[in-house]
Amino acid sequence: WTDKAGGLIGGSMGCLMGLTGATVGFLSIRNRNRRAARILSLIAFLLGTVCLIVGLIAVLLGQPYGVYFPLDLIGILSIIIFGAVLLRISRERQTAELRQMHALDT
Repeated sequence: WTDKAGGLIGGSMGCLMGLTGATVGFLSIRNRNRRAARILSLIAFLLGTVCLIVGLIAVLLGQPYGVYFPLDLIGILSIIIFGAVLLRISRERQTAELRQMHALDT
């Protein structure tokens, strides 16, 4: 695709990831549907991984900047951001379980 199309694809994917992050944040902060937040984060993490792999393949095949850069950027950011979100959700879940166990013990 062209550089213009690459910019449009990268911008659209970035917008989608931003909306996904906002949804995950809303669901996890409100203690509603933490499972849905975890699933959305995992899907975004996996899609980011796929984007990064496809972008790296594009680099190895000698594709132009407009092809590989949006894929690599979205992949790297998604892996970092949603990986951290998954860790945070996991820690919050463990903390909630410990609080519940302590409440049952007393």
